[in-house]
Amino acid sequence: MTNFYSKNDNGVATVDLEAFPYELENSWMIIHKFKNHNLNSYMICMYNNDDFPRGTIIFSPYFYHKYPDVHSIYLKENDEKKYLGSRIQINPFHRGKGWLKWYILLTRVVPWGNLGIVIDSVAERNAKLESSYQTVKKMGGQDNGLENDGRKNYPGNEMPRDTAHPETWYNHRIGGKIFKDTDES
Repeated sequence: MTNFYSKNDNGVATVDLEAFPYELENSWMIIHKFKNHNLNSYMICMYNNDDFPRGTIIFSPYFYHKYPDVHSIYLKENDEKKYLGSRIQINPFHRGKGWLKWYILLTRVVPWGNLGIVIDSVAERNAKLESSYQTVKKMGGQDNGLENDGRKNYPGNEMPRDTAHPETWYNHRIGGKIFKDTDES
């Protein structure tokens, strides 16, 4: 198992990772900063493929053309100087493998360590995300997270699944293309 060590860095509870988590297999990440978006500031995507070496983290103003295995989107900075995650989506193939907790940990550690920004979750979290969120808070020695408000805006329903499709990854998604090519030449 990948080891990590809790630490306090300039008043921010975070962790030091000994390596990119082995539990995430052959994964790598892209962190995208929106230039001029009305609501969102960042999108973080993780891919599990050989397109880049395992553990690569790319900061880019561009989106990668393939649909990610995990992705999350973050609102603009709030009054408490935090960027709250508004959506997260994980490929069903990777669910139940513990990936979500490692991804959440990375989305807290990497932006803080490289950009000096604090990432947190919005208060509206479903049961699975809440479980992973609480695990990550304990892993990182963090006790200042937002309390779950019971998902008042989504009672009994799952949140919308795709945070950016089709505008971001045109004609791509986890299950493959959604439109057939009409050009037969």
